[in-house]
Amino acid sequence: MISIKRVAFGVLAGVLSACGAAPREEATGLPMMQLEETLRDHVARYPNMQPADLYKLLHQATLGPAHMFMGTASHLETGLTHEVRKMQPAPTPGEREIEIINPGKGLARINLRPFILNGGKIENLARAVARTGHTYRGEEAELQATLDAAAELVEPLGFAFTRDDFLRTARDMKLAGYPSHHHSSVYAQNYEPAYRLVLLAHYQDPEYGGRIDAVDAK
Repeated sequence: MISIKRVAFGVLAGVLSACGAAPREEATGLPMMQLEETLRDHVARYPNMQPADLYKLLHQATLGPAHMFMGTASHLETGLTHEVRKMQPAPTPGEREIEIINPGKGLARINLRPFILNGGKIENLARAVARTGHTYRGEEAELQATLDAAAELVEPLGFAFTRDDFLRTARDMKLAGYPSHHHSSVYAQNYEPAYRLVLLAHYQDPEYGGRIDAVDAK
């Protein structure tokens, strides 16, 4: 169980500066913090994850959303509005609004269905997403170290694929220059993912998201 308030006011205490920008992440060559806890949580919620889905999770958790950010907050709001109108109910119960994917850096996936149900406003989420895309920069050294560490946890944590399956995917992605990747068809059919990636500091800042009253991620 990970508390948003603990992350926001502890680990994230120094993220917001006077200008509202996040510092550039330094290349450490070390895997992301709390990796095993994060993976255990995700495989419990998404037992049908495939190698591509684990790669996508770790790519987002370390490199952030800058690789996929396009346009202004108004463009993002248009895209969000369109996606929300097309959304179907969650195929599995218990979908939560906030899923922290990198506790050490305060990155989270915001699931759109519970976000809307809990009274979230699309324009505020669009601003938080835009600000995250402009301010967060990850490092490939951390991604590579995280992929290597995750491979050793695949079988102990009970993922639906083998260590070798994941190593092949990670190797192919490295050779391709670590591109962003779509979810597998298995994951898409089972979970119908609809989310956006944000820094919690921006998500909870009244100027961008104002979700200081959001429930804890459990």
